[in-house]
Amino acid sequence: MPNNWPHPSRRGLIAGLTGVLFSTAGCLGGNDGGTADTATPSATATTEPTSTRTSHATETPQSTDDADSINPDEETAGPAEFSVTAIHTPEQAQIGVETPVEIEIKNVGGEAGTLTSGISFSRRVDSSPWTGIDETINMDFEAGETKTYSSAITWPFIETVYFRFDELHTTIEIEFLPRVLSQNETYQTPLGVELEVDEVGSQSHYLYTDREGTEQKNFPYEDDAKYLYVEVTATNVAEELVETPATQDFFVTDHVENGRHHSAEHIHHDGTDWKFPSEQRLNVGESVSGKLLFKAEADAEAEALIFGTDKRLDEGTYEAYWTP
Repeated sequence: MPNNWPHPSRRGLIAGLTGVLFSTAGCLGGNDGGTADTATPSATATTEPTSTRTSHATETPQSTDDADSINPDEETAGPAEFSVTAIHTPEQAQIGVETPVEIEIKNVGGEAGTLTSGISFSRRVDSSPWTGIDETINMDFEAGETKTYSSAITWPFIETVYFRFDELHTTIEIEFLPRVLSQNETYQTPLGVELEVDEVGSQSHYLYTDREGTEQKNFPYEDDAKYLYVEVTATNVAEELVETPATQDFFVTDHVENGRHHSAEHIHHDGTDWKFPSEQRLNVGESVSGKLLFKAEADAEAEALIFGTDKRLDEGTYEAYWTP
């Protein structure tokens, strides 16, 4: 995929989507013996989609001027005309993961021709307004030939997005869901901060140093409570100065959906060099580490809980979970 995603600046986050949504694309020969104009297939998605769409007709035409007159199973004797005969994309995908997109295109006309089509996206349920991206389908076809356009989409926010292949009168819809990771995987926020879980555990109290330089212990107020901790490393993988997530952007839960959430404790004491540096500015390539504390029931097992981060930005919402 292009080098400038997913590392856009905060100021240009959505503007950057128009140029870097799709990875390097290729077009592959189809069942009719066509040859590839570009022999570079798209990257394989790193997680399995929930379900995959396979369609043998154009989906939700945005313009029906030509679409209604084209039958993908019926060739004509006139100039080149192009029809989508099948679509292979997941109906759901996780944010921050390359999601494969393949559409089979057939020249149902009686002459050779070139298909040139832009690609647009919309984040609204009524599929408007449309925003073009810096990706164009440009494929040569013999009469009756079928080829496959192959690419990949990476989207950073939890929402349903519509992608339109303009000249093919075809729209696909993908629902992007929270990211689910194992403990040894990293997650990169849309703002360019890479998060890694180093250690999880529990403790009865935490230590801090008071103003006189004396080490003190702080226990939960509740008798039947303890602290769970997660040690996290944050790295600036963007191309400019960024901030680490705030303490309140982290939580632990016993279930991804509708579970009991424990928000991270805001530690007011100074003299706590072990805590995660909340909203600290990071230079390019800089990393910081620290512990996040979560007050939980005495019988809670840190290793069995799910650690997560979420944040609502002006541009959209992201959420990621690290599962045991």
